[in-house]
Amino acid sequence: VKNHYADSLNCSIEEDLCMGTELNSNVFEAFGLHLRGELVTSRIIAHKDDLCEVVIDRNMYLGHTDYEIEAEYSDRNEDIALKYLKIIALYLYEKNVISSVETFLARIGQSQSKSARFFEKLHIGNSST
Repeated sequence: VKNHYADSLNCSIEEDLCMGTELNSNVFEAFGLHLRGELVTSRIIAHKDDLCEVVIDRNMYLGHTDYEIEAEYSDRNEDIALKYLKIIALYLYEKNVISSVETFLARIGQSQSKSARFFEKLHIGNSST
């Protein structure tokens, strides 16, 4: 279970709360909730220092897998984060993973959160049945 909050620098802080080694639906039912799916993220840290962290996530949910690149930085370090994203974009372009560095960079900040994609997929899956 993940808890999100912002600190005084308007940075997103994530705190992982371990609820056990196995998923127990009773935890959800105790709050009147029903488990509808699971989102599992595997993360690779591409770069991390005091100025910026860039990670690559593989998200698996509802029979679907997607990938995202996240950069976390303070406002004064935006140029540094962009530099690392450009390096990653060039590498992905050279490996024929993306077709355009410019299109990749233009999408920065435009994608939905992984939880929004999960719920969209859940909604689409339920509407087709």
